Amino acid sequence: MFSRLANVIYNAVDALAPPLPLHEEFVWHWNAITKFYTEKTSSGKIPIESTNLPDHFNQMSAVLEQEEEESESGSMGLCMEYLLQHKVLETVAVLARADTPPGMKRYVLMFVGQLLSNSKHSLLPQINVCTPVQKLIKLCGEVMAAPSEREEIAFLDTICAKLQENPYLANCFLSDASIRSLKDKKKSEECSSNEDSMEYPLVKSLLSLLSSPDSEVSTKAGNCLILCTSVANDAVAMVIIKHTVCCQEIINRLTLLYAGVPKTLKPIDVDEAFAKWNHDLTPIVSDAQISPGKRRLLCFLKWLDFVDCLTQQSHPLIGDTLATSFQSDFLEAILYPNITEDDDKDIALLMTTVVSCCLRHISSPKLVNSFGVFLLGDTAEPDIPGYTGHLLKHLLIERCQNSSRCPQLGLATLQLFDELLHKPTEKIINNLILNNLKERNYYDFTAGDSYFDFSDDEESAHGRSLYDDDEISPGSSPVNRAFAPTHIHRILNCFLLLLPDEIKSCDAEDDSGYDTYINDAHRQFQECLMLCEQWDWPQELAQEKNTVEDDSSSDSQPEADSTSYFYEGDFLSMIFDKLEHMLEQPYEVNLQITSLVSRIALFPHPNLHEYLLNPLIPLTGCRSLFTVLLKVVEDIQVNIRKTVNFKKKLRLTRKALLSEASEYSSFEDANILEALIVIEEFCKELAAIAFVKYHASS
Repeated sequence: MFSRLANVIYNAVDALAPPLPLHEEFVWHWNAITKFYTEKTSSGKIPIESTNLPDHFNQMSAVLEQEEEESESGSMGLCMEYLLQHKVLETVAVLARADTPPGMKRYVLMFVGQLLSNSKHSLLPQINVCTPVQKLIKLCGEVMAAPSEREEIAFLDTICAKLQENPYLANCFLSDASIRSLKDKKKSEECSSNEDSMEYPLVKSLLSLLSSPDSEVSTKAGNCLILCTSVANDAVAMVIIKHTVCCQEIINRLTLLYAGVPKTLKPIDVDEAFAKWNHDLTPIVSDAQISPGKRRLLCFLKWLDFVDCLTQQSHPLIGDTLATSFQSDFLEAILYPNITEDDDKDIALLMTTVVSCCLRHISSPKLVNSFGVFLLGDTAEPDIPGYTGHLLKHLLIERCQNSSRCPQLGLATLQLFDELLHKPTEKIINNLILNNLKERNYYDFTAGDSYFDFSDDEESAHGRSLYDDDEISPGSSPVNRAFAPTHIHRILNCFLLLLPDEIKSCDAEDDSGYDTYINDAHRQFQECLMLCEQWDWPQELAQEKNTVEDDSSSDSQPEADSTSYFYEGDFLSMIFDKLEHMLEQPYEVNLQITSLVSRIALFPHPNLHEYLLNPLIPLTGCRSLFTVLLKVVEDIQVNIRKTVNFKKKLRLTRKALLSEASEYSSFEDANILEALIVIEEFCKELAAIAFVKYHASS
């Protein structure tokens, strides 16, 4: 009651009396604060809001701000000089530590935060500012769910903003022992003696606030942590790695949140789940339709997105440490036993879906690479038939190969590979596909150019020619032998005319959406080029191998030595096997497998392009994509001879697939009709990819 009356009287006097000079006014307010603690009648138990202290702090901030506006550029005013010379910040840091009266810490943090934020001067390097600021940083996050949490994170946010403006200030926020060790790295004995006291208080406080139950506070703490680790120099990064629990705590919390995801979730719930670090979950998870189990999944995915952001934006040394810990402590220690579960197919299915969901949520190349090494191994050696190699890779490919045992698990595993190929690293593509193609052992160099000597009559016998040379490359000549071969029109026709007109579901005069395939292929290829632009891939095909030095050496060697044995690799072998069995597989599996092949065909490696998208090359008795598709088409032609009203059923099937209707479900040969339509569209897509890659390289 009396304090409020005093405020009213003070404001009235202030309005009537002439204003004091800024320096005197600042000193008067500061003396009023110190006087509060020297008076015997003052009580430290009443809340600070019941005293004049908040008003004095506000007036001091206003005076300093006014002085900044009125002072000349570069000059320091009397109020600021007084604050530094009389160690005002040291005193208020002590008051904040005591938090007397209750709530004092909040107002001190606001006062110092405003001072640092509004001042045009670089205050932090000064000892009378840096030391008390370090003390205030250590106060933040000391008590979980403290009343001052919002002021604490606002203060730390100001510190991080200053760090972003001047990254060299990072050393100011290390502990004294850390600073001494960085200044004199030669004194190894001194460094080791101080090792226990080396720390980064700013990171420690942010980690504490990161666990706040207040989502706004925790999100802001996470963003501050990303910021301060992104501007760290090498020395500071090593202090964070070795002398803080930052990386361990981040990954430990990820494993804890993952452990809370119930194993009873349905895969469809996981597929639909999406959460971002900076988006509040409260509006989503408060919906009564969302189960507690899915809420836990969203919390896990939100934290995974934070780990991804931190790994991608932090100092490279910190990012590497996080990725290593992510792989060893989460993927291998926690996920591996779940995804390799063979006794319970439901658990294996759910975990495979969770891994795919995780891949969708990350974009950091380091985390993607961790997933790649975890799923596929770290070897650069070609696959050998019968050799299992990396056990998890072998298991996943086997699940795709033998999907009849558990169709849903097989489809989920194919989707996992699809996710991996949409966020690839060079190591992932090499491991999964390219290791067996680099030597070009699929190419029969002894065949000469006979495969290219087609006459127009032979082409006409297979169907009409859709492209002429003039249409493909008007007024230009190809400059890349791999991606822009001279017989591009024949290559396109190999795919587009693979199915005879009489068994196609689209009319001959109908373009059937081919232009759409061209547009999609162009966009996807440009995205793929951006992904691969830093990869060490050749632009041209390797020259012909000198497998035979001369006639005499050729006579003395076995015939098999003149050409090297070729095996496409476990992954491509599985892909080709699945394509060959399209007539017996569900429609969803056929869609997924062709989607995988289309994605692979987009990658700009000359050997991969030649092997998948050039049906004219001579092969060493091995399979290729075109020969596999040709076999499937031959099987279709044999099977449809028994189909009554084939054309009518085919049109109904296409219409039903496009409209997601089910009127054709009673057809006994529905699988064959569906497979035919998938093959027809797949061939258009392959031709579009070849066409786009040709023009991009010619």
